[in-house]
Amino acid sequence: MVIMKHRNKLWHRIRGAVDGYAIGIVRLIGESYSAETVQQAWVEFTAGAGKVFNGDDPHTELFFSWLFHKWSPSREKGNTLDDCSLYGVPPTRAYLNRSAARMNPLLRRYLETCLATSPSFYEVFNCKPYVGFQARDVVTGCEWEVSEHLASTSLCDGEIMFAHLVPIEGTTILDAISPHSFPPELKRRLLQLTRTTSLREVYFVLARPERHTTIN
Repeated sequence: MVIMKHRNKLWHRIRGAVDGYAIGIVRLIGESYSAETVQQAWVEFTAGAGKVFNGDDPHTELFFSWLFHKWSPSREKGNTLDDCSLYGVPPTRAYLNRSAARMNPLLRRYLETCLATSPSFYEVFNCKPYVGFQARDVVTGCEWEVSEHLASTSLCDGEIMFAHLVPIEGTTILDAISPHSFPPELKRRLLQLTRTTSLREVYFVLARPERHTTIN
Protein backbone atom coordinates (compact mmCIF):
# COMPACT_ATOMS: atom_id res chain seq x y z
CA MET A 1 0.00 0.00 0.00
CA VAL A 2 2.84 2.41 0.85
CA ILE A 3 4.57 1.64 -2.46
CA MET A 4 1.33 2.21 -4.38
CA LYS A 5 0.78 5.58 -2.68
CA HIS A 6 4.37 6.57 -3.47
CA ARG A 7 3.95 5.62 -7.13
CA ASN A 8 0.69 7.53 -7.36
CA LYS A 9 2.28 10.63 -5.81
CA LEU A 10 5.25 10.34 -8.16
CA TRP A 11 2.96 9.97 -11.17
CA HIS A 12 1.08 13.13 -10.25
CA ARG A 13 4.34 15.04 -9.72
CA ILE A 14 5.70 14.06 -13.11
CA ARG A 15 2.39 14.67 -14.86
CA GLY A 16 2.15 18.06 -13.23
CA ALA A 17 5.52 18.95 -14.75
CA VAL A 18 4.96 17.56 -18.25
CA ASP A 19 1.26 18.08 -18.99
CA GLY A 20 0.80 20.86 -21.52
CA TYR A 21 4.32 20.75 -22.96
CA ALA A 22 2.88 19.95 -26.39
CA ILE A 23 1.45 23.47 -26.70
CA GLY A 24 4.93 24.99 -26.78
CA ILE A 25 6.22 22.51 -29.35
CA VAL A 26 3.17 22.94 -31.59
CA ARG A 27 3.71 26.69 -31.45
CA LEU A 28 7.38 26.26 -32.39
CA ILE A 29 6.43 24.03 -35.32
CA GLY A 30 3.97 26.63 -36.55
CA GLU A 31 6.52 29.43 -36.28
CA SER A 32 9.71 27.72 -37.47
CA TYR A 33 8.76 24.66 -39.51
CA SER A 34 5.72 24.84 -41.81
CA ALA A 35 2.21 23.48 -42.19
CA GLU A 36 3.25 21.69 -45.37
CA THR A 37 6.02 19.74 -43.64
CA VAL A 38 3.55 18.51 -41.01
CA GLN A 39 1.45 16.98 -43.78
CA GLN A 40 4.58 15.44 -45.28
CA ALA A 41 5.52 14.07 -41.87
CA TRP A 42 2.08 12.49 -41.54
CA VAL A 43 2.53 10.59 -44.82
CA GLU A 44 5.97 9.46 -43.63
CA PHE A 45 4.62 8.43 -40.22
CA THR A 46 1.82 6.31 -41.69
CA ALA A 47 4.12 4.80 -44.33
CA GLY A 48 1.84 6.29 -46.97
CA ALA A 49 -1.39 4.97 -45.43
CA GLY A 50 -2.57 8.42 -44.32
CA LYS A 51 -2.89 11.07 -47.02
CA VAL A 52 -4.24 14.10 -45.13
CA PHE A 53 -3.83 14.90 -41.44
CA ASN A 54 -6.72 16.88 -39.97
CA GLY A 55 -6.12 16.37 -36.25
CA ASP A 56 -8.90 13.91 -35.47
CA ASP A 57 -7.36 10.66 -36.69
CA PRO A 58 -7.27 7.83 -34.09
CA HIS A 59 -3.47 7.83 -34.44
CA THR A 60 -3.09 11.52 -33.58
CA GLU A 61 -1.54 10.84 -30.17
CA LEU A 62 1.09 8.50 -31.59
CA PHE A 63 1.72 10.87 -34.50
CA PHE A 64 2.39 13.89 -32.32
CA SER A 65 4.76 11.91 -30.11
CA TRP A 66 6.67 10.74 -33.21
CA LEU A 67 6.51 14.18 -34.84
CA PHE A 68 7.90 15.89 -31.73
CA HIS A 69 10.60 13.42 -30.70
CA LYS A 70 11.59 11.32 -33.74
CA TRP A 71 10.79 13.19 -36.95
CA SER A 72 13.85 14.67 -38.62
CA PRO A 73 13.02 16.96 -41.56
CA SER A 74 15.40 17.04 -44.50
CA ARG A 75 15.70 18.51 -47.97
CA GLU A 76 16.14 14.97 -49.32
CA LYS A 77 12.57 14.17 -48.20
CA GLY A 78 11.29 17.28 -49.94
CA ASN A 79 10.73 19.19 -46.67
CA THR A 80 10.92 22.98 -46.91
CA LEU A 81 11.44 24.73 -43.57
CA ASP A 82 10.96 28.37 -42.67
CA ASP A 83 14.09 28.15 -40.47
CA CYS A 84 16.92 26.42 -42.35
CA SER A 85 18.86 25.75 -39.13
CA LEU A 86 16.23 23.14 -38.20
CA TYR A 87 16.96 20.64 -40.95
CA GLY A 88 17.78 17.36 -39.22
CA VAL A 89 16.52 18.66 -35.86
CA PRO A 90 13.45 17.06 -34.22
CA PRO A 91 11.02 19.69 -32.84
CA THR A 92 11.60 18.55 -29.25
CA ARG A 93 15.34 19.15 -29.60
CA ALA A 94 14.71 22.59 -31.07
CA TYR A 95 12.31 23.34 -28.21
CA LEU A 96 14.90 22.29 -25.64
CA ASN A 97 17.61 24.32 -27.34
CA ARG A 98 15.47 27.43 -27.10
CA SER A 99 13.71 26.93 -23.77
CA ALA A 100 15.75 24.59 -21.52
CA ALA A 101 17.24 27.38 -19.40
CA ARG A 102 13.82 28.47 -18.11
CA MET A 103 12.16 25.05 -18.18
CA ASN A 104 11.07 22.92 -15.22
CA PRO A 105 14.07 20.55 -14.68
CA LEU A 106 11.74 17.56 -14.49
CA LEU A 107 10.16 18.44 -17.84
CA ARG A 108 13.64 18.91 -19.32
CA ARG A 109 14.68 15.41 -18.19
CA TYR A 110 11.42 13.99 -19.50
CA LEU A 111 11.89 15.49 -22.96
CA GLU A 112 15.54 14.42 -23.11
CA THR A 113 14.38 10.87 -22.36
CA CYS A 114 11.69 11.13 -25.04
CA LEU A 115 14.43 11.94 -27.55
CA ALA A 116 16.58 9.03 -26.36
CA THR A 117 13.81 6.40 -26.53
CA SER A 118 11.51 5.11 -29.26
CA PRO A 119 8.08 3.49 -29.54
CA SER A 120 7.97 -0.30 -29.44
CA PHE A 121 5.61 -3.23 -29.06
CA TYR A 122 4.87 -4.33 -25.49
CA GLU A 123 3.11 -7.29 -23.93
CA VAL A 124 0.91 -6.09 -21.08
CA PHE A 125 0.45 -7.96 -17.83
CA ASN A 126 -0.48 -7.38 -14.19
CA CYS A 127 -2.90 -4.59 -15.15
CA LYS A 128 -4.26 -2.54 -12.25
CA PRO A 129 -6.99 -0.08 -13.29
CA TYR A 130 -6.14 3.58 -12.57
CA VAL A 131 -2.71 2.50 -11.27
CA GLY A 132 -0.70 1.00 -14.14
CA PHE A 133 0.65 -2.23 -15.56
CA GLN A 134 3.83 -4.08 -16.40
CA ALA A 135 5.06 -4.05 -19.97
CA ARG A 136 7.52 -6.42 -21.64
CA ASP A 137 9.18 -5.27 -24.84
CA VAL A 138 8.32 -7.91 -27.44
CA VAL A 139 11.58 -7.35 -29.34
CA THR A 140 14.15 -6.92 -26.54
CA GLY A 141 12.44 -8.64 -23.60
CA CYS A 142 13.05 -5.64 -21.29
CA GLU A 143 10.34 -5.07 -18.69
CA TRP A 144 8.94 -1.81 -17.34
CA GLU A 145 6.63 -0.91 -14.47
CA VAL A 146 4.31 1.67 -16.03
CA SER A 147 2.42 4.23 -13.96
CA GLU A 148 -0.70 5.07 -15.95
CA HIS A 149 -4.30 5.88 -15.08
CA LEU A 150 -6.47 5.76 -18.21
CA ALA A 151 -5.14 3.05 -20.54
CA SER A 152 -4.78 0.68 -17.57
CA THR A 153 -8.59 0.56 -17.35
CA SER A 154 -9.04 -0.94 -20.82
CA LEU A 155 -5.91 -3.04 -21.41
CA CYS A 156 -6.03 -6.73 -20.57
CA ASP A 157 -3.24 -9.07 -19.54
CA GLY A 158 -1.59 -10.66 -22.56
CA GLU A 159 -2.51 -7.98 -25.07
CA ILE A 160 0.17 -6.32 -27.18
CA MET A 161 0.28 -2.55 -27.60
CA PHE A 162 2.44 -0.18 -29.62
CA ALA A 163 3.54 2.65 -27.36
CA HIS A 164 6.23 5.13 -26.40
CA LEU A 165 7.29 4.52 -22.80
CA VAL A 166 9.45 7.05 -20.97
CA PRO A 167 11.41 5.86 -17.89
CA ILE A 168 12.01 8.75 -15.49
CA GLU A 169 12.57 9.27 -11.77
CA GLY A 170 12.37 5.54 -11.03
CA THR A 171 9.04 5.05 -12.80
CA THR A 172 7.83 4.79 -16.40
CA ILE A 173 5.36 7.18 -18.00
CA LEU A 174 3.24 6.49 -21.07
CA ASP A 175 3.93 9.27 -23.58
CA ALA A 176 1.75 7.82 -26.33
CA ILE A 177 -0.16 4.62 -27.04
CA SER A 178 -1.78 3.14 -30.13
CA PRO A 179 -5.58 3.27 -30.34
CA HIS A 180 -5.55 -0.48 -30.93
CA SER A 181 -4.11 -3.45 -29.09
CA PHE A 182 -3.34 -6.84 -30.58
CA PRO A 183 -4.01 -10.40 -29.36
CA PRO A 184 -1.07 -12.54 -28.16
CA GLU A 185 -1.27 -14.82 -31.19
CA LEU A 186 0.04 -12.01 -33.41
CA LYS A 187 3.38 -12.02 -31.59
CA ARG A 188 5.04 -14.48 -33.96
CA ARG A 189 3.86 -12.55 -37.02
CA LEU A 190 5.07 -9.32 -35.41
CA LEU A 191 8.55 -10.72 -34.80
CA GLN A 192 8.74 -12.00 -38.37
CA LEU A 193 7.92 -8.56 -39.75
CA THR A 194 10.44 -6.76 -37.55
CA ARG A 195 13.27 -8.60 -39.29
CA THR A 196 12.74 -6.58 -42.46
CA THR A 197 10.48 -3.66 -41.51
CA SER A 198 10.63 -0.77 -39.04
CA LEU A 199 8.47 -1.09 -35.93
CA ARG A 200 6.29 1.82 -36.99
CA GLU A 201 5.64 0.24 -40.37
CA VAL A 202 4.94 -3.11 -38.68
CA TYR A 203 2.31 -1.39 -36.55
CA PHE A 204 0.44 -0.09 -39.59
CA VAL A 205 0.58 -3.52 -41.23
CA LEU A 206 -0.94 -5.10 -38.12
CA ALA A 207 -3.44 -2.29 -37.48
CA ARG A 208 -5.72 -3.29 -40.31
CA PRO A 209 -9.34 -3.24 -39.06
CA GLU A 210 -9.79 -7.00 -38.98
CA ARG A 211 -6.81 -7.53 -36.67
CA HIS A 212 -7.13 -5.13 -33.77
CA THR A 213 -9.01 -4.33 -30.61
CA THR A 214 -9.76 -0.69 -29.85
CA ILE A 215 -8.30 0.77 -26.64
CA ASN A 216 -10.81 3.14 -25.04
